Amino acid sequence: MDGFLPEELIYQILIRVDALSLLRFKIVCKHWRFLISDSKFKHAHLRYSNNKPDQVIFSWIHNMRLTFPYDDINCYSINMKENIMRPQEIQFPGEDQLRLRYSCNGLLLLQPQHRYHDNLIIYNPVTRARTDLPPASDYCPNLYLESCHEWALVHDTYSRKYKVFGIKSTVEYFVFTQGQTDWKYLHKLETPYGREFTDTDYSEVMCLENKLYWTATMGTGKSRGMCSIYSIDVTDDELMTSTGIPFKVNTFHRLSEVSGSLYITNIFGNGLETWVLKDRDKNLWSKCCRICYGAHLLINPYLGTFVVPRDIKDSTSFLDHIRFFLFDDDDRLTMYDVKNKEMTKIALKHKKGSIEGRHYFHINSLLSWE
Repeated sequence: MDGFLPEELIYQILIRVDALSLLRFKIVCKHWRFLISDSKFKHAHLRYSNNKPDQVIFSWIHNMRLTFPYDDINCYSINMKENIMRPQEIQFPGEDQLRLRYSCNGLLLLQPQHRYHDNLIIYNPVTRARTDLPPASDYCPNLYLESCHEWALVHDTYSRKYKVFGIKSTVEYFVFTQGQTDWKYLHKLETPYGREFTDTDYSEVMCLENKLYWTATMGTGKSRGMCSIYSIDVTDDELMTSTGIPFKVNTFHRLSEVSGSLYITNIFGNGLETWVLKDRDKNLWSKCCRICYGAHLLINPYLGTFVVPRDIKDSTSFLDHIRFFLFDDDDRLTMYDVKNKEMTKIALKHKKGSIEGRHYFHINSLLSWE
């Protein structure tokens, strides 16, 4: 079937085909099945897919309590580059309610909703390949899934293995490495105040240049302290640093990674201001932009998700690309364009719900954990 085209041309064509179509192409002939199943081809396809626009995936919660565990969750993906955005529901495996915790190279990290001592799941929604990780509580005393405020699934560019990190509210962290059988407990992180806080606000966890970054603010109310930025080296996972952020960070803020730089955006009821980290070694931040929505729109950070594409080249245009996804008064999924101050309805009416504040960038791939 493929004898009329040079082998290299077939290869270059196939790595440009989306992952879902490649699954169907495996039945064309034995040669294509062998090629598409090859590990080197899967990684070449991933490298090409990484140059395409990201999908944004977010969780839609069907209750208004906004407390864990939620009543009902669905997960949707949106391609923000499409002229007409159509949310696509992502089907999770099994009958249990699962919560999306991270996305990396087409793999999703999922957490069971209603059981505290259970396995995290690595899942590819394209191939439906599933791997259940060993229960973390078997290896780490006093660890159950919901005691970790943040989780991250990352690819170590040096060892070429995947790792799962869990960060607890008591500022301890744990790691599970692909190919291992045990979770590893890592030392307790030092707080800037030399004492333990159990009330800690965490930002999203970002992976940049093989390091994990997140912000944490210790304490609440009058005891709320300075916000710090933490980092863990993905390869040397015992190497951790913590640095105070030299400007006031709002309770509602977002940590973003765009074109190799870290940004912190303070979210106010009627506006945004964004800072970019210019020099990581010197902890040098610069305010790059500020914008007001005006009185016509008051954003509640609890009820939507704030999205900035990762391929912006100029930090001064950061706010021009911000989109805010939320449900309007008619319970329709809506996107707000911050620069143009335009609301666009992108989904039909659903039953009462809200969007969880976290979103994840995602690409379709053929990779698996194994």
